[in-house]
Amino acid sequence: MWRYLTEEEIRDILSSRSATELIGEAALNRGYLTRFQLQAVIGFQKWLQRPIGEYFIHEGILEADDLDILARLLAKHNREVERDLGARG
Repeated sequence: MWRYLTEEEIRDILSSRSATELIGEAALNRGYLTRFQLQAVIGFQKWLQRPIGEYFIHEGILEADDLDILARLLAKHNREVERDLGARG
């Protein structure tokens, strides 16, 4: 899409990065991307990833109302757990 990196630069990044170094950070550290470019790519990746609830609705596994009910139940559960953990502390 934006073609920030050439194929050669990508090969260099993949072959020279450490096992724990993220590809974007490796590109930044080697001067292939600016901080702005890296943030743009990361933002675009996040935008492409649909929330998991949308998947279940799209596949007909859940209705939107069911998902809303489950989200409220989860929030209630999380509040109760947080309260219980706070009471122990």
